[in-house]
Amino acid sequence: LAEMESMFGDLLLSPRIPEQANWQQIQGAAHPVHHWPGESAKTSAALFDALLAN
Repeated sequence: LAEMESMFGDLLLSPRIPEQANWQQIQGAAHPVHHWPGESAKTSAALFDALLAN
């Protein structure tokens, strides 16, 4: 994320969605984050919803 911030600065959307350990697993299973179990997936889903609301 720091590399992207240095390259794109204000062009990045806010809120920023942090890296999380289960991203690769979610993407590999071809499941939307909104349907994935666990608290970190729920938090990420809420951040995606906030991005879409902007």
